Parts: sequence; structure tokens; C-alpha cells
Amino acid sequence: MIKDQIREIIDKMYNGKVEPFARDIGISRKTIDNYYNPERKGKVSSDVIESIASSIEGINCEWLITGKGEMLNNDSLESKKEKEFRERIDDMSNEIGYYKHLLKINGIATEPFSKTADIA
Repeated sequence: MIKDQIREIIDKMYNGKVEPFARDIGISRKTIDNYYNPERKGKVSSDVIESIASSIEGINCEWLITGKGEMLNNDSLESKKEKEFRERIDDMSNEIGYYKHLLKINGIATEPFSKTADIA
């Protein structure tokens, strides 16, 4: 069932978090929750399948629909993780620059001990 593939995408690519997945494919979390609610028995629409296929880089459409084959066409999962890692590094670098700026405007040195300083 397509619901199984959606659950696997959420678990593997979104660390089990439904909100970012729903946001990425442009649907509400409630819609996804309805897929797994036994009382509602929500069905996955073709629009949602199309949105998943077009929004998630490298997703294998055959796998998405049939469950056969691999989830991704290539190393897209690793690429996504690498991209997220680089973005976090960039964010940290920007934060460091911001704090250095704050220290500088408050007259606090930001450089470590000078190379000529005696450390006893």
C-alpha cells in the first residue's frame, strides 16, 4: 500500500517527523494522520502521490506506487543529509560571525591569545 511507502519516507528521510514532510509536499498533517486512522480509512489521492513524486528529490515513483525496488533512484538520501549538514555548518558560521561582531562592538577581543604571548 502507498501508505506504507509514505510511512517509510517519513521515517527514513524526515526522522519520523510528519510536519516537515507534510510541509514539503504541500498538505496538512491532519491529512496524513487520516491515512493511518482506522476509523477514517483515508485514501491517498493521486494529487498527493504526484506532489510526493515532484517534491522529494530522487524518489523512485515505481517504488512509491508499488513498493517494488528501492525508495530512491540514487544517493539522494545521502545528498539530502549532506545538504542539511552543510546548511547547519553555514548557520553556525553565521552565528559565530554575529557573536564576534557583538564582542567587537563592545570592545572585547575576539582573537585567541596572541602568538607572541608567553603562556606559563
